[in-house]
Amino acid sequence: MKVSLWQVFLSGGPFMWPILFFSVIAFALILERAVVLIIFKNMITGFLLFLTSKGKMGKTEIREIDNKIFSIPKKEADELISEVFQLIVDKINRVIELIAGIGSIAPLLGFMGTVYGMIIAFTSIANADRVSVKLVAGGISQALITTGFGLGVAVLCLFFDQLYRFFLSAQIHRLEKGVNIFFLKI
Repeated sequence: MKVSLWQVFLSGGPFMWPILFFSVIAFALILERAVVLIIFKNMITGFLLFLTSKGKMGKTEIREIDNKIFSIPKKEADELISEVFQLIVDKINRVIELIAGIGSIAPLLGFMGTVYGMIIAFTSIANADRVSVKLVAGGISQALITTGFGLGVAVLCLFFDQLYRFFLSAQIHRLEKGVNIFFLKI
């Protein structure tokens, strides 16, 4: 007997809808953050080229940092760079934290579906004169489906949360190293 994913989804009960909602939101955020992190990597590459060439090559896409960075004291320039990039990183991290939040909520919704399915199974047992496996199988199946889908969404979200955090900290490290090298040369 061939069963489609949609049929499995529908047999998961009412808690499948919020899990689906959160999975769609998470998927969109994961794709959006991938694009943002690529742009951020390119921004850092351009900025480091701009910095090491003293404004002759590369570019800075950051309005607060322009050629004046080369005429102010090292300490002020370093603080300005740190402050500006910290604001950018904080902005990027907010959405990554949202992905992690969905990764935390999804299995809880799955477990709520599990409880709901088990309540249905035990209610069927309590209302029946004769208990059969078929009588409780629907509720138990519903419980397992919601748990499985909730955990699936969580695994996806938490994987990308960790991947993006690792990528972001690698880029920050690259920026800090480049800025430190630049200020040591001056």
